[in-house]
Amino acid sequence: RDVAKQAAAEGTVLLKNDGTLPLKQGAKICLFGRGAGDFIFGGGGSGNVHTNNKLNLAQGLQAAADRGEIEFFSKLIPFYEAQRDKEKQEAKAMGIPLVRYDLDNPRHIPVLPEDLYNEAKAFGDTALFCVTRFSTEHTLKGDRKGGKGDFTMHDEEKALIEQLARDF
Repeated sequence: RDVAKQAAAEGTVLLKNDGTLPLKQGAKICLFGRGAGDFIFGGGGSGNVHTNNKLNLAQGLQAAADRGEIEFFSKLIPFYEAQRDKEKQEAKAMGIPLVRYDLDNPRHIPVLPEDLYNEAKAFGDTALFCVTRFSTEHTLKGDRKGGKGDFTMHDEEKALIEQLARDF
């Protein structure tokens, strides 16, 4: 457990850090992306994560806000959670037993209502974008195969990241 914690701490920032991290005291954070409301802790099969302590990114940001370290625009989270719940209902209605059905389909990329996006933009100075992907062996989809919606982002995801870079 100690080695896993150390590896997670050391491997968390995988991109070039231009001074953005660590976040500044009092930063006003907005969390965007499907993973804001449908955080995946691991995959299926051998990629599954078993732990007694699961704290998703939104919960961690809220805890930091509760401690007064940052301000967190939590109004985005119910929107993303509602999208997740809608997809689960669709999967159930279609008789698909997967909890994470069809994540690589671009129709499942939530599009924020303009008024909610503008409210977040007026609040925040920092945007975080959470990408969500799921993988497991021997399923309808099988292991990841590359391409858009896999480890390559959808055009819609790229467009949102570009918009966030302009607005935050």
